[in-house]
Amino acid sequence: MALDEALWHAFPKLGRPTLRLYRWERPAVSIGYAQRASAFDLGACARLGLEFIRRPTGGRAILHLPHERELTYSLVHPVAGLGGVRESHRLIAEAVALGLRRLGLPAEVNARPGSLPASSEACFEAPSYHELTIAGKKVAGMAQVRDRLALLEQGSLPLELDLDRLAAVFSQAGPRGSPREALIALLRQRAAGLREFRPLELEELEAAICAGFSARFGIELEEAPPTPEELELAAELERKYKSPEWNLRR
Repeated sequence: MALDEALWHAFPKLGRPTLRLYRWERPAVSIGYAQRASAFDLGACARLGLEFIRRPTGGRAILHLPHERELTYSLVHPVAGLGGVRESHRLIAEAVALGLRRLGLPAEVNARPGSLPASSEACFEAPSYHELTIAGKKVAGMAQVRDRLALLEQGSLPLELDLDRLAAVFSQAGPRGSPREALIALLRQRAAGLREFRPLELEELEAAICAGFSARFGIELEEAPPTPEELELAAELERKYKSPEWNLRR
């Protein structure tokens, strides 16, 4: 989270759009910038070995799985090139969809939320504007923050879902506090990991997502490490993301 935010804040000085792909070392729950920590069972998170962290972007809670079970991406880009929030979501979702289609996954960009209201704090419960679905199931979580010059978009592409652990972290797990089994059934109906549709390795997903961004925006990606300025800023921001003031009492 600290490095994603550092890439965003460094943009006005360095001026380079950045697509970052990463994996998680440990399982974690990330909540959106405006979510209440009291909506989550922190004791259950500790028992299940889940880190708990607040993202700089909005949206709802995501359970991130380590190693080969999720690909997370972030994009830092000038606001001027992508339009408003909904328009930028659409363009970025189209880039990801192009990548998934290269793998034979028939991803579609959801035009509007439709008739699937959210009844919990879970991101994957229902698709919203310009998010990705396959066979009507949500397969990506996307959230954004922006300032006058640049935006930061964060996206989660789970290869697998762990619905039991996800449901366990909510203080009130289901619609209006209904049993966790109801939330699990709802999530199973509305969301899916990519391996539900075909066997998939993380490396081929990474290559396909890069190709999707290149094709959608007509660009050539150049691999490069973070700059010393970005790493220094990330080290400063890391203290914030480790603090209860940010994660619990925002």
